[in-house]
Amino acid sequence: MPPERPPRILVLVQSQQAYGRDIIEGIIRWARHTRRWELLFDTRIDPAAHTRHTDRHIDGIIAESRSPERRKWLEGLRVAKVVISGEHPVPGSVWVQADNRRVGTMAFDHLFELGLRRFAYCGYEDAEFSTERLAGFKQAMQKHRLEAQKLEVHLSPRQPGDFEPESPELIPWVQGLAKPVGVFAVTLDRARNLALACREGGVLVPEQVAIIGVNNDPLVAEMADPPVTGIDHGTVEIGYRGAEALDQLLRGEPTPSSIKIEPVEIQARQSTDILAINHPDVAQAVRLIRERALDGLTVKDILKQIPVSRRMLEQAFRQTLGRTIHQEITRVRMQHVEQLLRETSLDLPQIAVRSGYRYGSQLSAAFRKHMGMSPRAYRAEHATS
Repeated sequence: MPPERPPRILVLVQSQQAYGRDIIEGIIRWARHTRRWELLFDTRIDPAAHTRHTDRHIDGIIAESRSPERRKWLEGLRVAKVVISGEHPVPGSVWVQADNRRVGTMAFDHLFELGLRRFAYCGYEDAEFSTERLAGFKQAMQKHRLEAQKLEVHLSPRQPGDFEPESPELIPWVQGLAKPVGVFAVTLDRARNLALACREGGVLVPEQVAIIGVNNDPLVAEMADPPVTGIDHGTVEIGYRGAEALDQLLRGEPTPSSIKIEPVEIQARQSTDILAINHPDVAQAVRLIRERALDGLTVKDILKQIPVSRRMLEQAFRQTLGRTIHQEITRVRMQHVEQLLRETSLDLPQIAVRSGYRYGSQLSAAFRKHMGMSPRAYRAEHATS
């Protein structure tokens, strides 16, 4: 007898941004572990793309549901189906999506831990995931007994396509916010546009406006100036769990109609690299460290700019931040080193030069002391490129 044909699975997920590529990665991880599927991909963003597959013999489908036309087509399919994200569930399918309320809670916790007590939300007026993220943010505020009036909300129509254009209407909004303020942006693209609006409006990031967005696409994050903090809301896991759910459907096993995926972590970048600091000398020193730590800044350089004794400034630093000036310089450098180890293939001497160290050996010793492991071991554990 000929071998049994493996299930043929169609994947309709865009790959233009990291969000879609991560979902596809999760699907491939699951399929690779099981070795039971024949995967067919269509990663184009085309409202009519689904019609090309109507006559193909497929056993199951994992698809984004981006339009009413796509949802209607999916509803009519008589195969096992999983819908990834989307605004609404599709009857007869398993719906796998991020836990957007938990995403909102995580964003608030990050901003609150920075010492911020004024907040704002920049989202979409016509997207359910935006409403959910705002609800989670408000819920976290209530737990800390912060009144909803302390939250400024800006909602606008969602832009078509996968790359949001510039939003000059945000400039007067960020200029008018009471500061310092932490702003939660519904997506990383929205966060990038907020950072641009701040720069064009003369608003300092992160000193006056700290910004956090959703998604963790390094390319989009680094487009902003300064680079923006992003929440990894579990996109690889969405793909993996979606594939797992489809396999259960194919086997006739009980499968929940809806699965929510917990966000994974916050990838902190410069847009939230601040604490709410009331001491003026400490605030000035921290600003200098943010701007020049990677250029080889020393404690002596800081004291040349701030007319107080080293003893007084060190004491104020310890009382305000709980660490010394040198420790703060090292912390900022190490954060940059970690990013370069994760996201680039630069060797250690190159990273050292870009992080305020003269030699690779000097960086390696500092990294071991700060992180408890070698740069090589860290890269092996965390590298994404």
